[in-house]
Parts: sequence; structure tokens; C-alpha cells
Amino acid sequence: MLGANVGTCATALAASLGANADAKRVAVAHIVFKLLGVVGIFPFIGPFTDWVAATARDPGRQIANATPSSTSA
Repeated sequence: MLGANVGTCATALAASLGANADAKRVAVAHIVFKLLGVVGIFPFIGPFTDWVAATARDPGRQIANATPSSTSA
């Protein structure tokens, strides 16, 4: 998930190559924002995986427990 988040930066950067300075600034801001998001969440990955592993023995159930619910009230 984190790699996909950063990977979207490549398309923004490629789109800005032939563009004006404002478009390049937006692309760089996009990259910085995505990288800061990844760096900000990175310290919580270990504790989160430990917590998810403690919720069930079955890996499928662990994935289900770690995935946010898509149902609405």
C-alpha cells in the first residue's frame, strides 16, 4: 500500500515534464506530500502488525480484521 502511494508520484512527475513552472511545483508538492505520509505512518507498521497478529491465528482472518469495514450505518 505504501509503495502504491509513492508510485502514483511517477505519473504526476511525468505529466509535469513538458509543463510550466506551476505544474512542476504541484508535482513536487505531490511527491513531498506522499513521501511525508509514508514516513509518518512507517513507525506504526510494526505495532499494527503485532496487534493484527494477536487478533486471530488464521492469516485470512487477520487480513479481514486489519481491513476497514466498507459497510455504512
